[in-house]
Amino acid sequence: MAGTFDTGDDGGEDPVAAGRDRLDPGERAEVHRALRLAHRICDELRPVLVEGFCAAGATVKDDGSLITASDRFADDRITQVVTEHLPGHEIISEERSTVYSGAPWSWVVDPVDGTTNFAHGTPVWCVSLALAFQGVLVLAVVDAPPLDRRYHAVRGEGAWSGATRLAVRDADWSDPARASNALVAASSGVGRDFAVDTPLKNRALGSEALHLASVADGSMAAAVVAAGRAWDVAAGLLLVEEAGGALVDIDGGPTFPLTAGTDYASHRHRFVAAASERTARRVRDGVRRLSLPPTRRGAPPHPR
Repeated sequence: MAGTFDTGDDGGEDPVAAGRDRLDPGERAEVHRALRLAHRICDELRPVLVEGFCAAGATVKDDGSLITASDRFADDRITQVVTEHLPGHEIISEERSTVYSGAPWSWVVDPVDGTTNFAHGTPVWCVSLALAFQGVLVLAVVDAPPLDRRYHAVRGEGAWSGATRLAVRDADWSDPARASNALVAASSGVGRDFAVDTPLKNRALGSEALHLASVADGSMAAAVVAAGRAWDVAAGLLLVEEAGGALVDIDGGPTFPLTAGTDYASHRHRFVAAASERTARRVRDGVRRLSLPPTRRGAPPHPR
């Protein structure tokens, strides 16, 4: 059963929640076709990315983040395969088009989430693929070759790693000692723009997609996303939701459902995803802004 994705105010659940599981048989068949294709893409990219891992040649983009030849290759190959096998599907990508046109089917892609780790030889990075139907997330695949882990979710069908169904694991707030040993994943914006003061232990992996996947698989009780863009969080959000988790916003509105005409290069989502709404709110209540977000003060966004 999917979890509660809250807007973070007193309005309760996400306004599209009532209809989010209503895919007709033809639409659900299309999602499963896309799932098979996403697995094929990840299978093909694994050896190529592992070979390019830690290779020289990273360059700095205008926004201050790194890009490698492997990012470009993976982005090109994902686009080529999707365009060939699923004509009419739009692709929103960190390295390509960042504007949602309003197409019924739209992929939200980060060819290498955790590029800074990838470029420096830290084995925490992944391919993050998500598919939205009419703006609502319906499919997620996150593949982490160095960890030999792959996660996937289809709306209404749960989140999985191989044949294992994922389930969130909450912090035990009734036992302060146990709660203090639960983990919260903190994105790179935490420490620069935000401080997190909760009883939980902070951990930063360097990949938003893997932070959220870690909430979904129960290894993290929560994740704080301080400046996530659509491709950073799309797949991970669906994993958390389908694993039974909850989300509350820190500030601003949610990224999903996608809105036609929006340029997601400049849209930042700040939220807490957690095993329960109680934990999400407790962690959010411990988040304190240290400064203005980088997009408001003219600094480059946090690198990935």
